Amino acid sequence: MYSRIQGRTGAFILADSMFDMAEKEDHVDFLKHLWSMRSQRVSLVETPEQYGLAHKIVLEAYKAGLFDKKNHDNDIHPYEHNRKKKTCGCC
Repeated sequence: MYSRIQGRTGAFILADSMFDMAEKEDHVDFLKHLWSMRSQRVSLVETPEQYGLAHKIVLEAYKAGLFDKKNHDNDIHPYEHNRKKKTCGCC
C-alpha cells in the first residue's frame, strides 16, 4: 500500500516541479525530471495513470490560465512524452 501512495504523491511532486520548470525555463520536460526524481526515490510515479495524472494537472493549470500561454503553446501536451527515447518505465 505504501508504494501506491508514494506513486500518487510522486505524480503531484512531478506536476509541481513542472510548474517551477515552466516558470524558470519556459518549457517543461516531464520525462527528464522524472528520471531525476527516480534517482533519489525509485518508486515515484509507478504507473501510466500516475504519469498521466501529472500531465493532466499541468494541462488543466495551463487551460485555466495559470501559465503565460505565449511561451508554452507547444510545450505542454498530455501523454506526448517522446516515445522514441527511453520511457519512464511505467509506460
